[in-house]
Amino acid sequence: MSYQTVAIPPALGLQPPSGADVVLLAELTQALVDAKVEMKVMLEPINWTPPSGRPVMYRQDAIDVLFKAGVPVDAGEVVSATSNAVQPIDDAELEALLDMRDEMAGTDSFYKALDGALDGILARLYAAERQTNH
Repeated sequence: MSYQTVAIPPALGLQPPSGADVVLLAELTQALVDAKVEMKVMLEPINWTPPSGRPVMYRQDAIDVLFKAGVPVDAGEVVSATSNAVQPIDDAELEALLDMRDEMAGTDSFYKALDGALDGILARLYAAERQTNH
């Protein structure tokens, strides 16, 4: 049987103090459901959470769990195809970023979060513009 690691997007650029890439557990779970992959393992969140409180896990840990669970190449490709695009930032993440600005403006942590969230903000604006024009 062939195996493939799965590329999962980081959680809107928000990173733990270590700077490691993380993945939102909700996005990972939804991608697996969409790919019809049955997971018999527990996806464990890390202790750090983004300001929104949405649970995350390290990207490498997610890849390791999928590999150990025997995700086949075709399911891996489906998961990869459904989760590689930049995801629009949601209201909770945007609100958390605004709260972070009030508390941490001018710090390196805030600039890292803002830089990472910018792609998500732009994706949200672009999606809204496309919806308005069509």
